[in-house]
Amino acid sequence: MNKLKIYHNTLPFCMAMLIILLSATDMQAQKKKKKKDKKEEVTATEEDNKETKELDRAYVDAAKLRIIGDVKGAILKYEEVIGMDENNDAAYYELARLYYEQGENQKALSNAAAAHKLDGKNKWYKLMLAEMYNVNEDYKNASKIYQEMTTQFPENYNFWYDYAFMLTQDNKYKDAIEVLDEMENRFGTDENIVQQKRNLYLKEGKPDKAAEAIEELIYLNPNEPTYYNMLADVYIETDQPDKAIKVYEDLLKIDDNNPYAFIALAEFYKQQGNDEQYQNYILKAFKSEDLNVDSKIRVLFPYIEFVGGEDKARETQAMEMANLLAEQHPKSAKAHALLGDFYYRKKENEKALKAYNKSVDIDESTFTVWQQIMFIQSDLSKYDALLKSSQSAIEVFPNQALPYFFNGFANNRQEKYKDAIKSLKQGTMIGAVNDGMLAQMYSQLADAYNSIKEYEKSDENFEEALKLNEEDATVLNNYSYYLTLRGENLERAEEMALKANEIEPGQPSFQDTYAWVLYRLRKYEEAKEWLEKAIKNGGDKSGTIIEHLGDVYYRLEDKSKAVELWNKAMKLGDVDDEDKLKKKIADQKLYE
Repeated sequence: MNKLKIYHNTLPFCMAMLIILLSATDMQAQKKKKKKDKKEEVTATEEDNKETKELDRAYVDAAKLRIIGDVKGAILKYEEVIGMDENNDAAYYELARLYYEQGENQKALSNAAAAHKLDGKNKWYKLMLAEMYNVNEDYKNASKIYQEMTTQFPENYNFWYDYAFMLTQDNKYKDAIEVLDEMENRFGTDENIVQQKRNLYLKEGKPDKAAEAIEELIYLNPNEPTYYNMLADVYIETDQPDKAIKVYEDLLKIDDNNPYAFIALAEFYKQQGNDEQYQNYILKAFKSEDLNVDSKIRVLFPYIEFVGGEDKARETQAMEMANLLAEQHPKSAKAHALLGDFYYRKKENEKALKAYNKSVDIDESTFTVWQQIMFIQSDLSKYDALLKSSQSAIEVFPNQALPYFFNGFANNRQEKYKDAIKSLKQGTMIGAVNDGMLAQMYSQLADAYNSIKEYEKSDENFEEALKLNEEDATVLNNYSYYLTLRGENLERAEEMALKANEIEPGQPSFQDTYAWVLYRLRKYEEAKEWLEKAIKNGGDKSGTIIEHLGDVYYRLEDKSKAVELWNKAMKLGDVDDEDKLKKKIADQKLYE
């Protein structure tokens, strides 16, 4: 019994030991497997971390390239980011921005669409995509995006406004008006909404609806003149002048000095041919202190046609208005410049010059005003002033040739030949706006070089001038005259002097030059004929021409007539060499 009992008790113990041993082995195997799995997991995590770091580094690098302006490099880097992570919505968004900046609108659109697809609720992605649809003129899809945005952000005024705009671009005028109506319900009536509704109703051919929209605005803001102008514009655009006049009259009831109402009424009466009422209202507008200077200039500018014309009453009115403009706006360069234009057209150059000078004192940046100043100073022979103004103009406009020309011209007149050459050479290097002006610069250079007896350079510059304009009578005359004085190349001088007279006949100075060439060629009778022509054409007041005629008479052996003419020339003055003339008179003898 006992043995058997013992036997039965021993067998389970052995089995238990076996189970324990087997369990221990299994646990060890599991432990080894866990170790292995853990090692693999750690390795996988490290790889993931490595990829994440590489992705982050690439994104940061792309951002850096964008910041420093390397657009192409940034694009390549963002595309590398997408290659590593095709679901990187931020990279698509940045690519869209970059392509947009580069003007590659289709690529910008495709990347913006990819960003939006990955994150359809991101406001900035939506805005970018809507804008890309817009620039690619896909207004239908742009409208859909803005519709989504008004649903997602119903309190955002701008999204509603842009939604209406895109519908308008897609020619969905009725839908756009409905959106604008909804905006009024949500945000209240304002000028922007009404202006858009006005435009849309007019496009739909519903001027009454457009007027109603603006009348609602006036009802809410009865003292705002702008809205009356908006309403009047509708009536003017739709050919309802009587209604427009009524609106302006209503406007003057709340603002009896509104210049824009005066201008509108003036224009209306002008179109009706009622000149008296036009003048009445336009003067009221012009005198109003509420009208800005630019608007007054627009009102005044058409009056310039009356200045210098036959209608002296209108000319007087125009000049009064121009002076009033300058008085009302003493710090406006444009007001003084316009006054200068009026006086210049009236041929009152001194007053014009005064107005132009005031203009550049206020604002020196308008080249045309400097141009007028220099032309007038040249015409008035104000060479000291011309030197100063041309130098000032050079400082403000160093790349304009005209101030260099006038500076050289003034220096020539003051016998500062080296200074003239310096300015004129600079002007020729810049180049004039036309060949005529450039030819004049070369001609002035030739005069300066001739004066300092650098004859070869003088001739070179005359030749350059003639290359540009072979029909320039002044250049032909001056070149011929200098050759004659030197007694060089007289045949060429004769040819050029004759051509100058053919181009501009009746010019006493040109006739004198041709006569003097003939004189040097010992053709005294022909020279006498041309000098007498010059005297008949006004040369009787030129000492030089009279002296030349005296020389011719001396060569024709009429000494008494020669001395008579020399004395007359001395009284007139303006001769080439006064001391030499005195000696001829005293000795009754010709010296050459």
